[in-house]
Amino acid sequence: MLDQLDPVLRQTVQIARDDQRHWQQVWFERHPGRSWSALFLRWLRQQDCLALVHLDELAMDLAATVPEGCEPGDSLEVRVGEVDSLADRLRLQAVRSGGQG
Repeated sequence: MLDQLDPVLRQTVQIARDDQRHWQQVWFERHPGRSWSALFLRWLRQQDCLALVHLDELAMDLAATVPEGCEPGDSLEVRVGEVDSLADRLRLQAVRSGGQG
């Protein structure tokens, strides 16, 4: 019986993740031009300058393009580079706080 439930549970979890991602994208579409303070957490793909950042004001950890040479704990400013909830696309860009980067 557990073997039959496992695929259903996995599908349910994936649907919930997809739904959460969609509504995040819709929220970012409704807040154009805003920026948020963020904290660099870790590299996801350093060769692509893609990192995980924490936006404290939004209580979210999200992927963002960050400047080369960032290290865990660096303060960043994050803006939406591109968002399209219908195309399932959200691209955040970060600069070092204070404008450098």
